[in-house]
Amino acid sequence: MYSVDGSPEWAIKAMDNSIERLGGLYPDAWILHRIDKKIPIEESVRAMDAIRKEGKCKYIGLSEVSRPSLYSSLFSEELIE
Repeated sequence: MYSVDGSPEWAIKAMDNSIERLGGLYPDAWILHRIDKKIPIEESVRAMDAIRKEGKCKYIGLSEVSRPSLYSSLFSEELIE
């Protein structure tokens, strides 16, 4: 059975694995499709944004996210530059 893991550690590992499978190419977009209810959404998005800032992808996105979770992740102080 598939389990959801929204931890920053998983995010780093998942992106590095994706880049390896793509033969060293970086994806344009990285979408988090499932939300881990055990990890605050802000923590997951901060990890994704850090990976984006490293240049490993151009864009990050979320799907199947409730409006309150989306607002919470978007207005996290660390993401507002």
